[in-house]
Amino acid sequence: DFNGDGQVQNTDRLEVEILRGINGYDNADIDGNGEVQNTDLINSLIPNIGKGEQFMSRQLHAKRRID
Repeated sequence: DFNGDGQVQNTDRLEVEILRGINGYDNADIDGNGEVQNTDLINSLIPNIGKGEQFMSRQLHAKRRID
């Protein structure tokens, strides 16, 4: 889930594809090896397209802080 919306979608794939070839621990470096490569897409992202999960924040009902 490159863009952090809770869903692995084609938009994630497209955004990672344009970053292929960069070095560094970027969100697009899905396997965490320090480079954005085809393996990030083929092994991790593409097999999971269409999967996702939404989580509710535990802070949703937290008391408001009044200063």
